[in-house]
Amino acid sequence: MQTKAIPVPGEFIKYQHIERLGTDNEEIKGLLDGEVYLFTKIDGANLTVWLNKNGEVCVGKRESQIFANEKDIGLRKMYDFVVKNEKYKYFLLKYPDLYLHGEFLSKHKIRSYFQDAWDKLYVFDVYNSKTDSYLTYDEYAPLLDEFDIAYIPLVKKVMNPTFEDIVEIAKHTKGYLQDEVGIEEGLIAKNYKYKNPWGRSTWGKYVLTRKNLGGNKYKDSEPVENQIVYRFLPEEFIEKEYNKLVVDQGMDPNDKKKFPNILLASIWRTFIVEESWNFVKKMKNPQVNFGQLKHLVEEKIKGLHPEVFEKDDKK
Repeated sequence: MQTKAIPVPGEFIKYQHIERLGTDNEEIKGLLDGEVYLFTKIDGANLTVWLNKNGEVCVGKRESQIFANEKDIGLRKMYDFVVKNEKYKYFLLKYPDLYLHGEFLSKHKIRSYFQDAWDKLYVFDVYNSKTDSYLTYDEYAPLLDEFDIAYIPLVKKVMNPTFEDIVEIAKHTKGYLQDEVGIEEGLIAKNYKYKNPWGRSTWGKYVLTRKNLGGNKYKDSEPVENQIVYRFLPEEFIEKEYNKLVVDQGMDPNDKKKFPNILLASIWRTFIVEESWNFVKKMKNPQVNFGQLKHLVEEKIKGLHPEVFEKDDKK
């Protein structure tokens, strides 16, 4: 269970973790009961934009604030995009209690977005630090429109959807920033009236899984470790973690000495933290050889990003 930090207006506030739908997760039990807003999920770097007590525009990545003297090229690019676009400052001066949470889209492995979609911020939530609550889409969309700030538009509102309903909607939704249907990273489900058992507003996500590398659908007769990798480690999970290292943290994927091991360790750790409860509950307490599971996870990572693990023979 996650504890909620008390927000301090004017200071960095970390964005919440979005829970995976369809996993019997207690954190989002009852989320789909009532009016649910569905949004397309895009795969970028998490950014937060707000105004400090001195009236200065601030920018934060997933875990911490980004400052003007940031040396990392990727983080500095995101920082400059926000502070050099005065519309964010004007918006925050008018609404100083609001925090903008969004995704900054940088080029990475998933390249199916429109060419002019890259290197921009797309807001997906607006938080009011004074009331400690999120604005609804109907409330924040016209505010953002007033200042021509890009945001992820609503797909549709649904009353009391089932998980299966959301799966079907995702399969037939034309991608935001894309031409094709059903190739988005998935859907985000928000119920603005919902509070989880611990009194927190929490959203859910359904992640679309692309075809596994060289893979057919798993069979029940296959080893449990193979089933876990197929069912709970989609390519999008790997891409998200890869993007965190390269975009959020500015690591060089061509650094053959450090990056391969860091990538493997980071994905393995995040996978165990976020998905172990899911596969334990879904698969009814399976007996897992974690050494073999780790090997299979690493093989899938290497298959998706072979360029990272190729030896540099240049002298």
